Amino acid sequence: MSNHSLISILFLIKYLLGCLAVPLSAQSDYRIEKYDARNGLQHHWVSGVERDSTGFVWVSLLEGALARFDGSTFRHFPMNEAERQQVGSNQILRFHIEDGKNFYLNIDHNFARFDPATGRFSPLDEAQTKALSPKIVERLQFHFTQTKDWKLTGNPELVRQRDGAAFDLPEKAGVNDVLDTGNEIWVAAFEGLFKITPRRRLFEPLFSQPFGMEQGPPTGMRNANEIRVPFLKSASPRVNRPHPRCTK
Repeated sequence: MSNHSLISILFLIKYLLGCLAVPLSAQSDYRIEKYDARNGLQHHWVSGVERDSTGFVWVSLLEGALARFDGSTFRHFPMNEAERQQVGSNQILRFHIEDGKNFYLNIDHNFARFDPATGRFSPLDEAQTKALSPKIVERLQFHFTQTKDWKLTGNPELVRQRDGAAFDLPEKAGVNDVLDTGNEIWVAAFEGLFKITPRRRLFEPLFSQPFGMEQGPPTGMRNANEIRVPFLKSASPRVNRPHPRCTK
């Protein structure tokens, strides 16, 4: 086979993949799932969300429990009565996993620890509290308005700082914490735990932009740096148009 024939075949494959990579159906670019007391959590008020060094997602519930999510189910670790009396309350306002393994909690403005191996909670004494790093203390603050990664605006709308991606949330969601793992976005809120994941499209696992071919902007994009994803609603539908090279 001549070099000219080989080049022609490779160009034809590239051309056909570019045509097929256009979305085949109207759909939102993101999917939002909600977890609350009706589908796995013991309580709907989720005050914090973190991920440990093994990849498990953990959430704190205001009513005195942590929960670990394994991808399908939640395992709960509630405070017992003795622990509640030691700490002085069972209202977990926020928690933080330092170095992926050390659990620190803000329990009604008193700091405590949690041991995932035993499932037990213990209060920090005054010396241990003073020894906490400023990073840990900052993460244990309860009120969420704006961080270096996220900000909360009106509507309500959650905006990612680095690229301006905006996500519409329920009016009374009450965002408490956000975890961005790279593949998923987890939002801890008064109304439950929200999981935002991108929908897969044809060839996307292999070619996000097949062979360098330019793709159209994501559904609902208001400008080059901002994406709006309506909560539990389909975004503006894609129009099934042939790739520009397919019309020539």
